[in-house]
Amino acid sequence: MQDAAAKGHGVFVGKFTDLGPTTPTSPNMAAFLSARVKVLKVLRGSVKPKDEVMLEFDIFGINREALPQLGAAYIFFVTSEGERLVAIKILPATDATIDSVEKFISN
Repeated sequence: MQDAAAKGHGVFVGKFTDLGPTTPTSPNMAAFLSARVKVLKVLRGSVKPKDEVMLEFDIFGINREALPQLGAAYIFFVTSEGERLVAIKILPATDATIDSVEKFISN
């Protein structure tokens, strides 16, 4: 989380509304290049609450990363690459995790 918070331009809580197509990039890895996320709460950055944003992210099976579930809430650490948002870290959004992230990024 520390590395993602340091590198990330934005941090927000959101829910996937569409994962978009999956592109296999190597064994045990997949890229999602047009996932859609409904923004619920902005913790840092310029994304606006209630917006739906498109972002890219990768899943690494070798790291035992699970495929996100539609409708579930997550904390997104994102960077901007031009007009694109790229998720560098995605965490399940529980009250405890949100509180922890808010405390960490406010310091």
